[in-house]
Amino acid sequence: MTEGIAISPGGFGWADTPGLWTEQQVCGWCRVTDAVHTAGGRIVAQLWHTGAMSHPDLLGGALPLSAADVDPGQKSVTAACRVPTVAPRAMTRDEIRQTVADYGRAALNAMSAGFDGVQIQAKDFYSLAQFLNRATD
Repeated sequence: MTEGIAISPGGFGWADTPGLWTEQQVCGWCRVTDAVHTAGGRIVAQLWHTGAMSHPDLLGGALPLSAADVDPGQKSVTAACRVPTVAPRAMTRDEIRQTVADYGRAALNAMSAGFDGVQIQAKDFYSLAQFLNRATD
């Protein structure tokens, strides 16, 4: 199982983690999955959208997108250091639809890259959990 792989630029939210939304990223992952398979292993892509756990420092200054404008009161991991999370911007209905489509595209990209499966990271304070938590929905 990989660590979190961002599904889109807007879902990116942890310094130095990979993505799976471009053809170049798919090609890079092919090298990884090929090596795992050559060694006799299997590999599953853990897909995530970090939502309010992201930080403007990771998003070109933009606010993270989440279920609501509630700061989770956690720490974001930026290139410089861990910094306090900020109040995100609540997603519009169109942004929710786009995020669902981004998950679908990332899953298809994972299959194209040779992953044996995908796992959706939906625990803790990440985007999907934010929609299921009464404090952040």
